[in-house]
Order: sequence, then C-alpha cells, then structure tokens
Amino acid sequence: MLKDIKTKILIVDDEQINRILAQEVLKKNNVDSISLDSGKNIIETLENNNIELILLDVIMPDMDGYEVCKLIKSDQKFKEIPVIFLSANKNEDSIVKGFEAGGQDFVTKPFNVKELVLRIRSNIELKRSKSELQKVNQDLKDFMYIASHDLQSPLVSMSGFASMFIDSVSDKLTEEELFPVKRIEANSKKMQELIKALLDVSRLNTVKNEFTDVNCNELFKNIYATLDINIAEKGVNIVRNDLPNIYGDKIRLEVLLRNIISNAIKYGGKNIEIGFDSSRNIFYIKDDGVGIDADQLENIFKPGSRLQTVKIEGVGMGLSFCKKVVELHNGEIWAESGGIGQGSTICMKFKQ
Repeated sequence: MLKDIKTKILIVDDEQINRILAQEVLKKNNVDSISLDSGKNIIETLENNNIELILLDVIMPDMDGYEVCKLIKSDQKFKEIPVIFLSANKNEDSIVKGFEAGGQDFVTKPFNVKELVLRIRSNIELKRSKSELQKVNQDLKDFMYIASHDLQSPLVSMSGFASMFIDSVSDKLTEEELFPVKRIEANSKKMQELIKALLDVSRLNTVKNEFTDVNCNELFKNIYATLDINIAEKGVNIVRNDLPNIYGDKIRLEVLLRNIISNAIKYGGKNIEIGFDSSRNIFYIKDDGVGIDADQLENIFKPGSRLQTVKIEGVGMGLSFCKKVVELHNGEIWAESGGIGQGSTICMKFKQ
C-alpha cells in the first residue's frame, strides 16, 4: 500500500525491538527509513535527511515524545512534517496531549500493520496535497504581483496619453470626434480599478495584518478626510453616532467602511447615517439612495455584481471585498432595503 509512494520515514523509539519491527514493515512496502533511540539529535537528523514523516514513541527517557514533537514543530523548516505518535497508552488524555503537542495522528501499540500503513499513506498524501496547494497559492501571489506592476504600467501610460491628447485638441475637435479617445481613457482607468480590486481580494488570504483594538470613531475621521471632496461635490450629509471599538485589522476595516460609504454616495445617497444598534449588536450604514430590489439583496456581495436598477460605472468588486473582510473577522454582513427608491442599510455584526 506504500509501494507507489517514494518517501523516507524517521522512527524514534527507545526500544530497539520496536524500531526493528517498524523498519521491517516499511521495508516490505519499499519505504526507506532511519531510526533514533531518542529525540536528542532529532533536529540534526532532520537537517541531514529528507524526512517526510516521523513515527514517534511517547514514553522515552530524558525527553518524551510530546517534548520531541514540540521541538520539531517549533522549527520553521520542519514544522510541516507529519508526526504519528506510537503508544501503548490508549487513554483519551494521552491522545489529546499528542494532538496539542502538534501531532497529526495516534496509533496504539502493538500496532496493526495494515492500520499503520494506511495512516502513514494518508498523512503523506495530505502533506503533499498541502504542499501543492501552497505552491499554487504562491504562484497566484506571483501572478498578482506581475498584474500589479506589468499590467498597471501600460494602462497608466494609456490613460495618461489619452488625457494629454484630449487636453491638447479639445478646442479643435467636436465631442463626437473626441468620444473614442475619451472611451480609451475611461476604460483604461476602469481596468486599473479592476486590477487593484483583484489584488485587494487576493491579498486578504495571503497577507495577514496584526489585529488590534480599533477605535471606530477615529477610523471614520480618517475616512471622511479621504472622501471630503466627493462628499462636498455630491452635497451629501453624513451623521455618525458614537461607535464601539472593534478588535481587528485596522487597515482593512478602514477600506471596508470607506467602500460602503463610497457605494452609498455613488448610488444616490444624500443623507447617510452611521451607527451601532446595541439591541441587535450590529454596525450599520444607512442611506436614502436608490434602494435595492428584494431579489438582489443576496447577490450584491457576489464578485462582479452591480445593481441592475441603475447604470453606474464600476468594477463590481467593492462589496465582494467587504464581505471577505467581514468574514476575515468571523463576522456577518448583509443588506436591508424596502425596495427601489427606499434607500438601503448595510449591516455588520462582528464577533468580539
């Protein structure tokens, strides 16, 4: 059952007979193995061998299996190596202690050969799948980095040259003649926004920021400062009630709340209320804009979704990003609306 898996396993047991028995089982399955009689030199052994799994005895002199496992898991280079504990002790506390130490599996001695082989196989396959997934994620990060730089640069140039051309000939050409160039300028800027939105979403799972106690009242002051021109131009009145703190990622919480307020302004909100409903334990951002049809309330948080009731330029990633940020904080986000022309409320509940 292991003959098609080319691997090398480390056996750590103070009893020679147990080491020999385990090595015989692995040898019959064409698996290479080496053994140690204690965990004293385990890091050095891992440094010098390409070990993919460890069979680890629990009760050993000087350093028991739990301590050895913690030592392995504390080393960045070897923490992903699966550890299967081998022990004659079947009580629940011992098993739990093994998992708490970082072990992946637990087999009682004397072990059933077929069971041991199956557990070895499943843990190796799981480790390899995890490694492959990490590689795919890294490739995705690399691709998004390329998108950020190699794709943004020509788009910036395209929109910049289009803008310069429009400025230089606007008094010589009619609006109809300028239209194609203006579309180039607008679409290149829209593409830049889409790339930025995709990058923001992809970084949520790959870039982790520290969680701190976030003062939401101060956070909204920062948001106002970045939106003040837009607020003034649209003649929007914003009322903010006193807000509690949130334990979370300050940078992403600010982007989340800015996106929701920007959306409220974009969709015609002239009066916006920001507050906290203590009876429901929810933060809310309420506007008197175009409102949302009942059948669209669930869809607005899906990637690429935009309100079908009004034609507004956008990339449709804003609320999708917001949903992911709230979920990153183990929270919930949803929309409430009385329908078209009735405004809407974005509600958020954070588990503190």
